[in-house]
Amino acid sequence: MRKLGSLITLFLLVVTSSALAQQRTVTGTVGGEDGRFTLQVPQGAVRLIVQRIGYRSLIIDVDADQQVVDVSLTVDYLRVEELVVTGRATETRRVNLANSIGTVDGTEMNQVPQETIDKAITGRVAGAVISQNSGAPGGGLQLNIRGSASINANAEPLYVIDGVIVSNVAIPSNQNEITSASGGSNPSLDQDVLQNRIADINPEDIETIEVLKGASAAAIYGSKASNGVVIITTRQGEGPNQVRLAFQGGAFDLSNKLGSRIFDTQEEAVGAFGAAAGVLCTSSPCPIFDNEEALAGRNAFSWQGDIQVSGGQPGSTTYFGSGQWRDDQGIITNTGFQRGSGRLNVNTVVGGVADFSFNTNLLRTNASRGITNNGNNSISYYMVFPFTPSFIDLTADQDGVFPKNGAVLPDGTESNFVQAGSNPLQTAALVENNETVWRLIGSMNMELSLVDNAKDRFQIIAPVGVDFFSQTNRIYSPPDVFWEPVDGLLGTALDSNSDALNINAGGNGVWTHQFSGSQLTSAVGVQYEYRDLQINRTIGRNLTAGKDKTDAATQTQIIEQRAKVEDFGFYIQEEWLGLDNRLLLTGMVRFDQSSANGETTKLFIFPKGAASFRILEGNDPGNFFSEVKVRAAYGQSGNQPLCDVREGCQKFTSLRLDVNLEGQAGTVLEGTAGSPFLAPERSAEFEAGIDITGLNDRLTMEFTGYVNNITNIILERTVAPSTGFADEIANQATLRNTGFETTIGWTPFVGSDFTWLSRTIFYFNKSEVRDLQGLAPFEADAGFGLVLGGFFIQEGESLTQIVGTDVTCTGNPAVDEAVPGTEACLATPEFGGTGIAGQRKAGDSEPTFLMSFVNDFTIAGNLNLYTMFDWRYGADIVNLTELLYDFGANSADWNDQDGTIQPVQECNPNCSGEERLPAFGSQAYPWTQAASFFRARDISLTYSLPASWASAFFNSKQIRFRLAARNLFTITNLWLGFDITL
Repeated sequence: MRKLGSLITLFLLVVTSSALAQQRTVTGTVGGEDGRFTLQVPQGAVRLIVQRIGYRSLIIDVDADQQVVDVSLTVDYLRVEELVVTGRATETRRVNLANSIGTVDGTEMNQVPQETIDKAITGRVAGAVISQNSGAPGGGLQLNIRGSASINANAEPLYVIDGVIVSNVAIPSNQNEITSASGGSNPSLDQDVLQNRIADINPEDIETIEVLKGASAAAIYGSKASNGVVIITTRQGEGPNQVRLAFQGGAFDLSNKLGSRIFDTQEEAVGAFGAAAGVLCTSSPCPIFDNEEALAGRNAFSWQGDIQVSGGQPGSTTYFGSGQWRDDQGIITNTGFQRGSGRLNVNTVVGGVADFSFNTNLLRTNASRGITNNGNNSISYYMVFPFTPSFIDLTADQDGVFPKNGAVLPDGTESNFVQAGSNPLQTAALVENNETVWRLIGSMNMELSLVDNAKDRFQIIAPVGVDFFSQTNRIYSPPDVFWEPVDGLLGTALDSNSDALNINAGGNGVWTHQFSGSQLTSAVGVQYEYRDLQINRTIGRNLTAGKDKTDAATQTQIIEQRAKVEDFGFYIQEEWLGLDNRLLLTGMVRFDQSSANGETTKLFIFPKGAASFRILEGNDPGNFFSEVKVRAAYGQSGNQPLCDVREGCQKFTSLRLDVNLEGQAGTVLEGTAGSPFLAPERSAEFEAGIDITGLNDRLTMEFTGYVNNITNIILERTVAPSTGFADEIANQATLRNTGFETTIGWTPFVGSDFTWLSRTIFYFNKSEVRDLQGLAPFEADAGFGLVLGGFFIQEGESLTQIVGTDVTCTGNPAVDEAVPGTEACLATPEFGGTGIAGQRKAGDSEPTFLMSFVNDFTIAGNLNLYTMFDWRYGADIVNLTELLYDFGANSADWNDQDGTIQPVQECNPNCSGEERLPAFGSQAYPWTQAASFFRARDISLTYSLPASWASAFFNSKQIRFRLAARNLFTITNLWLGFDITL
């Protein structure tokens, strides 16, 4: 076997019984490639398999007397032949995969400039749902794969970059200390504006992203993989030395304005906002000021510059280096995101048997995020606007002085529309909320080939990786901000310093044996993983002379948090590929232990079994199908008990350290007991599917169905008062996710003048709470409570059902189904209620289905149009923003009525704000709304200069110009607030 340019690989399968001792020579070429080969083959007829990355493989029968073989490969537009990572140290061709594994190519994901890696996955992988918890620059996304696999534990997938398990922890900025979004000082800081750390990674460095979607695919990662695994491979260099330069610039724009009530008369304004309105609105209609535009109408220039260098000789030393600086200017004053990235990947071969890979990535990011999201102190911008009338001008005067959000009455008294006259434009201009991260990700991988011949290959693969970052958060609120005097302490400075260290080390042995036209791959491996996160916070209030330093404060508070976890695991895997590469059988078992578990030395077992079989028809023009593959897989993976700085370690019973007992410092137990027997949550998934290739390899269809049973769900359960605790942490519940995925790829036209590639993705998932083991139904996230609507955990219902108060519901079917307008209290074809008095199911946050449509057109080889459209149907939200505007009598639709106020049951869902508001406290469903949408997610138009023109510029090989837009437009019936997950 000989490699050609490290890209073309030739495999020899002996199809006669001739002895290997009798050799003959076969030579040939690979058309379209600079590839000549010479092979020593046995006497008699043999079979040759030619493979090249990016091309369809080719099987050739070579006669006994044939000495020359010339072959030509065709481009694999639909990526049927690509190699996919299926284990810690093994790969499998996609045509043989027994699982549905999503792949995103680095070139495709950067067709439109991507701010973060997780945004690049949006719409490109069936089964992956991306949610955004903030519009602030720099991240704040959650990736959910095949439904929620937990109630209270970690819901994020595992991220692996070049073999390193990296941190994606979201560390709060401590903004809660000024907004009181969580009701005051709260160590968990659940409602802070969070930025997940995968946003640090430069998307331009990515070669491929592979998504192991469920337990059956991700079982080899054991107790950390029930939410799926995202495997990221960065670019490697080879070939002639080359330099790539890229520059892109543009601007961000406000996609939607909420609007607010328009007042036709002064009397109407005074009726809504009191005497202060009469001072500001002195004519009819009242004046209108666009304060939303003043806050979020900035269109500052944003840009990104990249440099990449690569080259080297395969089999010797190759390299890839990159540098990036990205500067995104947010649409709100003093917001933005900057990323600096430097990478060096080096691969070197020593003695022809040892292959060393070194990957180093140094990153610096800075996010200025403003004061957004929830709050209870009239500080967050969109917690103030709902109570701010449209006839008040909040902009600064010519001296830069901002007015209060109110007016001075004729008698000289001050009347404010919100607490302290808080002005969002002043807050945006004066308050700083910055987050800076320095990060180093490094890995070294050694592949030692101890045996490498025609029949056997034995490798030792030993990866080591480190991921370290230091995060600094700085929030400064000067004394002259209007809301600062409310607590009597002028000026606030908040400093947070966080250090996170992740260390991975492992060793794998892989033996591949060829025999009788079959291949057996045996793998064993061991892994050790360590993660340590420390946070130190200093809170300073009442700043002397307004200095922006915590040591200038007269009142200070210090908080220190730490979480450390050690994991150990090993696995054994067997894989057999036979029947002329048509049948693949895989078996694996993983053993894991972790310090996050109650029993730290106990080994938890996670098995896997999978099979695929290819029915080959060939590429005869008369055959519609060239290949049909059936596949099935079963596997288990886990979700460790939480052990982090936000929630603490669930296995432990917490102590309060700030207790004063008769003048002496002391500690007391918290109200929730930990468990010494706490075990990982466990996902057991069965997946089956069929893959079809047809139309002369121009059509691929993948259909997958799955059932995932999740047991050992960790919850709090009530215990006897005699224990001294109110409740305890325990493995308590069972869930089930059932879903279906389809991916259809098609090349309607392929030619030198015009090529059209098309892909359609369809996905849906349904969840069900199967068993709460005696627990009564409960609200998952305490907040407004069911008065507004919230997730309600109940046996037999969806995990993501939204349940709210409805006083007309009695819980008695005979009554509820008979009363007009209350049919949804228990069950209708649209909603299946709770059966509990005073409650009804108002909706479900899980989409009915998701679809995306990708089309890639290339004209004359140098003009490319790329489009991706997203369709999400059926997801419901609780629109808190609209409720707040209703509270302020300030909704844009407040006056949209026919003059008669109707009961909310009779006008829903087309009620005006004035009709909705009386329902609050008795009925929650008016604010639960369908959030279906259709969006132009990515559109780009690229022109490549002719090669002869490009060569005139510094002897360039290629020069491209691209015009791109992201989220260009959205079609939806929703009154767009900021609660919609787009």
